[in-house]
Amino acid sequence: QLPPEARARLIDPLPAVGAVMTVLSALLSRVGRFSSFFLVNGRLAGFFQYPNTFALFLLVGVVWILFRKRLDVFHLALLTVLTAGIALTGSRTVFLLLAAVLVYYIIWRREKRDRMLILGLGVLLVAVTGVYALATGNLSSVARYLTTSASSTTFLGRLLYYRDALPVILRHPLGLGYTGYNALQGSFKTGVYHILHVHNDLLQIMLDVGWVPGLVFLWAVLRVFRRSSGEDPAARVLILVMGLHCLFDFDMQFSAVAMVFVLVMSLGPSKDAALLRAPAGPWIGSSILALLCLWMGAASGMHYLKNDLAAVSIYPGYTEAWVEVIGEADTAETMDRVADRILGLNDQISIAWSAKARAAFSRGEIGEMIDCKRRAIRLQRYYVDEYTDYFDMLETGMLLYLQAGDEDSARYCLQCLREIPDMIGSLEEETSALGWRIQNQPVTHLPDSYMERLAAYDAY
Repeated sequence: QLPPEARARLIDPLPAVGAVMTVLSALLSRVGRFSSFFLVNGRLAGFFQYPNTFALFLLVGVVWILFRKRLDVFHLALLTVLTAGIALTGSRTVFLLLAAVLVYYIIWRREKRDRMLILGLGVLLVAVTGVYALATGNLSSVARYLTTSASSTTFLGRLLYYRDALPVILRHPLGLGYTGYNALQGSFKTGVYHILHVHNDLLQIMLDVGWVPGLVFLWAVLRVFRRSSGEDPAARVLILVMGLHCLFDFDMQFSAVAMVFVLVMSLGPSKDAALLRAPAGPWIGSSILALLCLWMGAASGMHYLKNDLAAVSIYPGYTEAWVEVIGEADTAETMDRVADRILGLNDQISIAWSAKARAAFSRGEIGEMIDCKRRAIRLQRYYVDEYTDYFDMLETGMLLYLQAGDEDSARYCLQCLREIPDMIGSLEEETSALGWRIQNQPVTHLPDSYMERLAAYDAY
């Protein structure tokens, strides 16, 4: 309900905030103790610990200065720091968006002075970035721009994520729930990757909560963009830039960026609304929300501090913490019990089925081990260790059955052993064309040492 000029003033500090973040991050990244907080694979990540979203945050500041401020010495200095920060993030998508924004600005801006200043800024950007890269030895982030192409593995990887996610979206109109995509990923992916987010905020909304919220989100963005006033090009450019970048990354997972996007979309005129107010309503709602945040936050905090037993005691439905607990189990019985707890929450967790297979094997229940291990492999088809672990347990079981004189059971174990090369070999056909073009390639055969061990049983 703030007037448009008041809403715009909320965005005014962002360019300076981004510039301060860039300077502090660049300095602290040179301190060994702090380096990992501000650099990701040699790329400047700012306070986001993710270079691409940090770059987008800096680009918001660039656009706001170009289309809202006078290009005086102060704002030119901010532009220099912001654009140098973008270069050091190594974000190729934001770099292309920045280039497009600058070209549009030069065409849109009629004053020759400002156009020359922007051209000079481009030259200065290259110089500042080059000096920093040479002085620090951090050439990796700058070198990424030399490999920008439609055939780069990061671009093809994103296309692979989308290709695998779209059929899942069609099959689940109500979504998979929060982190459901990550949990189910192993059962439908057609390449070697493991990601928490699909790198597309629109698809992520559809994956998490379904078609309707996803389409409403898209409709809202397009509607606001169409209605944005031509008198405020900053809002129009920001909606376009942030909206496009959301189609290639997971920016809205960062609440700071999500709130900026909401603020940008609300820059135009607003309608007054009569709000219904109840004397105790806000306090009751706030209290409930605060208690919920404390409850979930305490569990999350314990998980972060590696005290997963405390985390699951606070919130028994915390699957990620249970997965860590199962890795610390010291007996087969404990492992089996924790695995059952995980599968009661989500029966698509591969490590839980592997744990149950291991527990069944320790009890000598080879049939149950085979069933559980096959389930684990179906959920983690590209993980070679699942196949070799299955091989080791089958081989041991077969030899124990032979020692006990149970030839039928030994023969069944050998039959299952001989099926493993075909199981892993089926990845040849199941891997998509995009899956063969990214950096991580699938392994479609057992290691040679295992094939030699299998060949030793050809006489049986």
